[in-house]
Amino acid sequence: MAISTTRLHYLLDQYITGRHTPEELTEFWGLIDRLEDADPIKEQIMAWWHDEEGADKLTANVDPARVLERILGDRQLAKQPVHRIHFLRMAWFRYAAMILLAVGVSVYFYYDQDPALPQQEKATVQQEIRLDDVAPGFDKAILTLSNGKQVALDETNTTVISDGGVVINKDKGELVYGKTNIVAYNTMTTPRGGQYRLTLPDGTQIWLNAASSITYPTAFVGEERKVEISGEVYFEVAKNAAMPFKVKLRDGSEIRVLGTHFNVNTYADEPSVRTTLLEGSVMINNNVVLQPGQAYSNGKVTEADTEAAVAWKNGVFIFNKDNLASVMRQLSRWYDVEVEYQGNLLSRTFSGKIKRDLGLLDLLDGLKSTDVHFKIEGKKLIVTP
Repeated sequence: MAISTTRLHYLLDQYITGRHTPEELTEFWGLIDRLEDADPIKEQIMAWWHDEEGADKLTANVDPARVLERILGDRQLAKQPVHRIHFLRMAWFRYAAMILLAVGVSVYFYYDQDPALPQQEKATVQQEIRLDDVAPGFDKAILTLSNGKQVALDETNTTVISDGGVVINKDKGELVYGKTNIVAYNTMTTPRGGQYRLTLPDGTQIWLNAASSITYPTAFVGEERKVEISGEVYFEVAKNAAMPFKVKLRDGSEIRVLGTHFNVNTYADEPSVRTTLLEGSVMINNNVVLQPGQAYSNGKVTEADTEAAVAWKNGVFIFNKDNLASVMRQLSRWYDVEVEYQGNLLSRTFSGKIKRDLGLLDLLDGLKSTDVHFKIEGKKLIVTP
C-alpha cells in the first residue's frame, strides 16, 4: 500500500512541534519504517519543507538536515522497549535532571537514580534538542596575545599557539601553558554562552564561566603570582609558599592565597562580589581570612553553600531560594538571551538542581509548572506571571 504523502507531512509537523498524540507518534514511526532508508526519508522531509501547507513555516528556524538527523536517532530509540515513567520516582524527567520549583510549590523532578526503584522500572531517556530551541553554552573563548592578536578558542581539535617564544597548547576545551622565563601578558575572555579552562605555567587550574575574563602573565617571576579577573572564575591554585597567588577583582579588592580551591563571582550585574572557599584558606584585602565552607560578600563572612557556588563548573545550575532575577541572570549569560519582564514577578523564588546541557525551552518547561511563564522571541526571553 502506498504511503499518503499528505498524512506523512502532517505527522512530520506534529513530530517536530511536539504536538503529536501517542497514537500519531506510533503511526509516524510506522510510516518512517516503511521508507526504510535515509534517502527516501530525506526526500519526504524536503518535500514537506517546500510544501506551503506543511510546517506552517515554523521552519524559518528549522534545518532540514537536523530534522533528518533527529529522526534517524529517535527512530532507534523508538524501537527500544520503554518502561512507564513514574512521576516523582523516575531517575530522569525528559532527558536530564530537573529539580525546579517556585516557592510554595512542592514538586520535584529528581536527577539522581532512586536506589529504591526496582531496576526493571528504571529507564534512560536520550537527550535531544528541540529544533526550535536555544542551545546551551559550550567551550569557547577568545585569547588575546601580548601583541594584541586574538585567537578563537573552541571545543574542537588540538593545536599549538605561539606568543613570541611562549608555547601554548590548546587541547579542546582547555588551554595549557608550558614553562618559560618569558613574561608577556595574555587575556582569556569567554563570551555569553561560553566557558573555558586554563592551566597556568605554575600548574594552577582555572575555569571561566560565561561572560568572564582573566589577564595573567605567561611566566611568574619575583615574589608573587598575580592575575586580574572579571565575571566568574573558579581557581585551584598550585601551592608555592614562597610566591603567594593574588587575584585582583573588579571592585578593587584583592584575594591572597598560597594554595587553595575557591570561586569568585564578580559579575557587574550581580548585587555584590562574592568569594567562596572550598579548600585551604584565603585572605581578602589583607584583613579577612576565610576558612573552608565560608563566603565573603558585602563586607561580611557567612556560611556558604559550596556545592551551589561551583555548580556551574560541574555542569549544573543549583538554586537555593534564589529570586527570579538571580535565576534569569544565570540563564541569560549561559544561553546568551536578553530577558524581559512583564508583570509583577518580584516575589518568585526557586530552589533545586538542573543540568546545564539542556536546551533552553526544555529547561523552561520545568519552570512552567510554577506560576511563571516564558516566551522566546528571537534572542529575547519574555517572562510573565
